[in-house]
Amino acid sequence: MPAGVRAADFDAAEKLISQPVRHANLLPSLISKLGGPTVQGSEGSRAIQALQEFFIDYHRSFSQGQKAAAESSTASPEFQHQQWVLRQQSHFLEQLTRLLEQKQHLQVQVAAMHAMMESARWCQPGSLLRFPISRLLACLLTSANTGTCLPHFINRYMEYADVRFHCLRTAARTASDLSMTAPQAGAQQAQHRAKKVKRASDLDAAGLKSQAASADHKDPKDKWRDPAQVRKAFTQAWLAFLALPLPAHLLHQVLELMHELVIPNMTTPVLLADFLIRAVDKGGATGMLALHALFLLMSRHGLEYPAFFQRLYSLLTPAMFKAKQRVRFFELADRCLASGMVPAYTAASFIKRFARLSLSASPAGAQLCLAFIHNLLRRHPACLDLLDKPAAADAQQQASGQDPYLDAEKDPAKAHALDSSLWEVEVLRNHYCPQVAAMVATLDKDLRDRKKTAEVDIHALAAASYHSRVMGLLSQRLKFVPVAFYPETPQGLFSILTKQDYAGWQLR
Repeated sequence: MPAGVRAADFDAAEKLISQPVRHANLLPSLISKLGGPTVQGSEGSRAIQALQEFFIDYHRSFSQGQKAAAESSTASPEFQHQQWVLRQQSHFLEQLTRLLEQKQHLQVQVAAMHAMMESARWCQPGSLLRFPISRLLACLLTSANTGTCLPHFINRYMEYADVRFHCLRTAARTASDLSMTAPQAGAQQAQHRAKKVKRASDLDAAGLKSQAASADHKDPKDKWRDPAQVRKAFTQAWLAFLALPLPAHLLHQVLELMHELVIPNMTTPVLLADFLIRAVDKGGATGMLALHALFLLMSRHGLEYPAFFQRLYSLLTPAMFKAKQRVRFFELADRCLASGMVPAYTAASFIKRFARLSLSASPAGAQLCLAFIHNLLRRHPACLDLLDKPAAADAQQQASGQDPYLDAEKDPAKAHALDSSLWEVEVLRNHYCPQVAAMVATLDKDLRDRKKTAEVDIHALAAASYHSRVMGLLSQRLKFVPVAFYPETPQGLFSILTKQDYAGWQLR
């Protein structure tokens, strides 16, 4: 095992750079030093940079004419020297790969990463050599010791279109391999690798658009110049990544990016349907985020999903009023229910669900439920019978003491909402919060007259909370504030008017 790079080896590196032809025999010993277990940060990075400069200067000095002359005669000393240098270069890349796979100093790993990226341009000026960059990316994505090195690569090289293209293709292959080895690998190791693949698959939408706009000339050999090939690589990378077992927090991050980053840049976004349907079936915050992406596939890409309203109906629970993404969810629900193709029985089930939720929700949540009830009744006049229930049917319902509406039913078509009435609205008229009681009065208007009525803004109410309500009350300026209420002016601290509140006590 080599002893590693030491300070004495820098003299040999300086000789190699100053006189590369004369001291070329020092290459094998210097390259072997990189494989030692004690590669220090500064010494190792300086040795890597020295070897990198040697190979760069060698390829620059070796012109195309000299290469052709050397290749014409395989027995010439120039040709043999060239082949020997190429073999040393291959050994150098192997040592750099080992440095990335081992637990080395960050400075050494960053230097090895930059050297491998430079080596991708040594043999093909103007383009990237596929083998070194693919090897580097595979090492960065699979090794457990390159967690801090991957952000340096992303910040330094992901702005280049050719690097992004190779990164997407390598991420697709790596994710496919991980999906087959995930059952054998540990859960923590699989999640760590999945995070790396996700970072490598992230591609800014503006980068794709600018690359498509700047592709004036297309070279058949350079696939990264073709926007269609880039979108294809992007699609393959994300489909392979989404097939991995993702932890809950990483799944939430992916779903938050789905509607802005992933779906607009894919060639066939409908292929995401199975992944999104499985996410919606999980319910909770995961299902809430997945439902937005699923709605985009239905509205813009022609996906047919008959159970969409059933999934949306099942997500309407008291926990949604406290969710972090509640504004986004309720805005999505408002857009989905705004369609005129929603059947009356489905709209009635949503109205009853919001009415039931308003009884146990906070004042802000009760106002949001009343806003949904108002908008749905205005959009679907056939559901106004829930408010104007015939007296005979209402009396029969009160006599039986049972509501025909089935609150536990998950299918809105089987909830029997049209057979019920909005008795919950009458309860809210006596709500302890005056704003909620005042909002019930909006339902007393003629909602069939669309000219005199307008829909309630859902965004402002969905973002409200106890804090915003308290701050709003504190910001109001009141002209008169009652402090206490007495029918007569009190004559003392414990007057006769308050003795009934202290039964059993003798006041002296």
